[in-house]
Formats: sequence, C-alpha cells, structure tokens
Amino acid sequence: EKGKAKTPVRVKPTVAVRGLDVTVGELCDLPTDAPGMLAIANVAFGKAPAIGHSRTVSRGEIVQRLAAVGIDLATLEFGGADQVVVQPVFSEVPAQDLLDAATNALQAHLAVQGGDIEYEQPRQVRHVQAPPGRRSQEVRARVRNPQVGSNTAVVDVDVLVDGESFRKVPLQFRLIRYQHVLKTTGALRAGTPLGPESLELVREPVDQAPDRKSTRL
Repeated sequence: EKGKAKTPVRVKPTVAVRGLDVTVGELCDLPTDAPGMLAIANVAFGKAPAIGHSRTVSRGEIVQRLAAVGIDLATLEFGGADQVVVQPVFSEVPAQDLLDAATNALQAHLAVQGGDIEYEQPRQVRHVQAPPGRRSQEVRARVRNPQVGSNTAVVDVDVLVDGESFRKVPLQFRLIRYQHVLKTTGALRAGTPLGPESLELVREPVDQAPDRKSTRL
C-alpha cells in the first residue's frame, strides 16, 4: 500500500548455520524492534546442508517460503543480496564423551541385571562430527537389547543436536562372566576326605573350563 511503512528484510550474502535446519532469521537480517519479526525469524526454510557441502538460496525462494506460511508480504521490503550461500558448521564429538556415555549406560544396565560380569571397552571409537547446535550438543547412550549377550553388549550412543537425534553410534563391549566354583587344592588320593584344607572357592570365567572337577555354587 502506498504511503505505508514497510519492514526491511535484508538477505545476507553468506551464512553459517549451527543447527540441523535453516531458518529465515539466519538467512536474513531482520530488525528486532519491528512487530512480528520473531515469528518471521523462526520460520524454518529447510534442512541444513550436509558436512562438506553448501547450498545457494535465492531471494525469491525466501519470499515464496514466507508467503507459503501466511506472512503478509505487503508489510515487508526485501533487499540485500540476490542469493545467500548457506554453509554448515560441524565440530568433532570427543571420542571420550561417546565412550564415557556408553560405559555409564552399560554399568547401570549390568547393575540392574545382576550377576558377576566384567567388561572390556572397545579399543577404537570412530570419529563423529556433528553440528554444535544453536543451544546444545549432547550424547545419550542406551544398551541395545534388554538382555545383553553372553559375551558382548552393544550400546547405542545418540548424538543430540538441540535435543534432536543427529546420529547413532554403536559401541560393542566384550563381556566376561564369572562364577564361583568349589575346587580341590591339589591332587587327592582315593578315599581322602574332603574338607576345608583340601577345597577352595575360586572365581573363574564362565567360558573357562576348569582343569579339575568343580561344583558350581
């Protein structure tokens, strides 16, 4: 409408996004004191590019997106760059953070399940890169199966960006189960009575076959 003041929307030439998606507020400079600008800034434009890639967004695409969500374009005046180059921001997720989260989850699971079980951590944890997020980047872990296997347990570590799952990293632990067996302290002659001096309670791995006859307690 003629004579009516319009809110300027300036398209940026380049932008680096930290989240999993791209918003209009990241693509454009918007005046913070104008009414309705927060709603426009939060309009989701699309997914962020993958690592190592970029995307070019034209001013016309931004206008079309705002029109699609019901923004009154007559109140806006578009300017700035004709197109914006969108690049993602990624950071290395520390391997120790992944391993610590998985270990804590496995320890808690084994404590509930019970039994005499030890574990060996995976020797290698693959490198993972993820967006740092606009608010947060964190990891959460969960044992894959309610009942872990006899020799292995898989823990899925979920990398969360702004509370949304970005990638799951499976970590496999080796389990060592133990049992207490009653064994003779040495070779006994036939007819020798069994007693405290000739027997001992030994903790052994379940998959290890004892050299002498034993009785599971």
